[in-house]
Amino acid sequence: MSKSDPSTEHPSADQPPESSDTVEATAVSPEDTAAATANDDLEAAPSEAPTSVTEGPPVGATEQPPAGYYGPQGQPMPFPPAKPKPNLFIIIGIVVVALVAVIVGAVLLAGGGDDPTRPVTPGQAKAPEAAVRGYLQAIAAGNAEDALSFAAVSPIDMTYLTDEMLAASLAINPITEITVTLDEMIGSKYAYLSASYQIGSTTVNASFHAEKFDKYFLIDDVACAVGIYGYGSEGPPMTINGQPISLSDDFSARVYLFPGSYVLEQGNPYLTISDNQFLVTSPSDHPDADYKLSLREDVGPEFADLAIKTLKACMKEKTTFTTCGFGSILPIYKGKPLPIKSSTIKWSFSGSAPDYSNVEFNYYLSHPLQAEAYRGASLRLDVKGTDGKSYYLNTRVSSVKIDFSDPNNLKVIFN
Repeated sequence: MSKSDPSTEHPSADQPPESSDTVEATAVSPEDTAAATANDDLEAAPSEAPTSVTEGPPVGATEQPPAGYYGPQGQPMPFPPAKPKPNLFIIIGIVVVALVAVIVGAVLLAGGGDDPTRPVTPGQAKAPEAAVRGYLQAIAAGNAEDALSFAAVSPIDMTYLTDEMLAASLAINPITEITVTLDEMIGSKYAYLSASYQIGSTTVNASFHAEKFDKYFLIDDVACAVGIYGYGSEGPPMTINGQPISLSDDFSARVYLFPGSYVLEQGNPYLTISDNQFLVTSPSDHPDADYKLSLREDVGPEFADLAIKTLKACMKEKTTFTTCGFGSILPIYKGKPLPIKSSTIKWSFSGSAPDYSNVEFNYYLSHPLQAEAYRGASLRLDVKGTDGKSYYLNTRVSSVKIDFSDPNNLKVIFN
C-alpha cells in the first residue's frame, strides 16, 4: 500500500473520514498514536528491516515527546526539565522540627508549659509553674504586692506582708536558685508542684498547689501563719523585722509572713533577747518562733545602789507604812487601833544595814519587767502614842525588787 496525496484524494461516502490533526488530536489515545506512528514507519520503508534497536532518536534528529503529549494545534510540547529529588532524611528532619515547634507553641499558649527564662506578669501566670516561680521571684525581689498577686485567696492579715518586712528579711538572707517542677496535673485546672530554692545557706524543698481561675493559675497559700508568744503589757515591747507586734490579751500574736528570715527584738534597755531568729521556709511551714529574754548582765551594781538608797530614803518617812512597802498600815495594840503621834515615828536598822553591792538580781518570766534580789534586813519602828507612851514595831524585809517597766522611772519594792 502507498501513501495517498491528501490534496487530490477524497474519501468515499461509505469510508469514514480521517481524523483532523487540529480538532481531534487531544482525543487520540497514546495507544492509537503509537500504532499510527508504527504504520507510517512501515510504509516509509517496506523492504527494509531494522537491524538494531537504539534508545532515543537517531543522530541529528530532534527528540520528540512521548505519544499523546501535545500542545495547542496538535504541536508536540517538550517536557519541563526534571526536578532533582530531595533527600528523604532532610524532609523527615524538617517535618519533625516543625511538628515540635508547633506542639511546644501550642502547649505554651494553652498554659501547659513554662519558660523559666521569661518574666512572669504579676497575677497572670498561664502555667502553674509560672505562678509559683513568679511568686518566689517577687519575694526574692522584695516586692510584696507582686507576690500577693499570685494568691488564690488573700491572707487574713497582711500587716507584715510588706516591702519593708521583705527588705529586712533579704538583708539577713537572700532568696536565690529558684527552681519549680510540675509534679502532677489533674485535668487542666489543678496542679501539684515542688520548688527548690536557697534562703541564705539553707536549701528549701517546698510543695505548692496551684489552681486555674479563668485564664491564669494562682497559688492556694502565699503566707505562713506564725504564733508569737509574749507578755502583753506586762512584758517588753516586741518587734519583728523592725515592725511592732501587737499582743492580744492572752499575750500572743498570730502573724502572717512570707518565706524568709525573721528576727524578734524587744525594746527594754534592761533586757537582752537571744534565740530570736527563725526562718519561714514556705507558706506551709510551722516555724518555731520562740525566744529567750534575760536580764542584762551589767545591771547588778546599778540596781544594788538604787536599792540601798531607796531603803534609806523610805526609813526617813514619817509613816508607819512606807512607800517601799514595809511597815504597818494601822498599828494595833492589844487588839485595838493605836492612836499615835506621826511626828514621833522613827525607823532604824536592827543591826547593820543590808549590803546589796554583791547580791545577784534574778530574772523571772513570771514578772518579765522586774528583777529580784534575796537579801534580808531587820528594821525597827519606834513611835509614841497620843497617850504619851512609847511603842515599837519590829519588821523585816527579805528581798528587794526593781521594777523597770518604765526605764526612765525605776521603782524599788521591798518584801
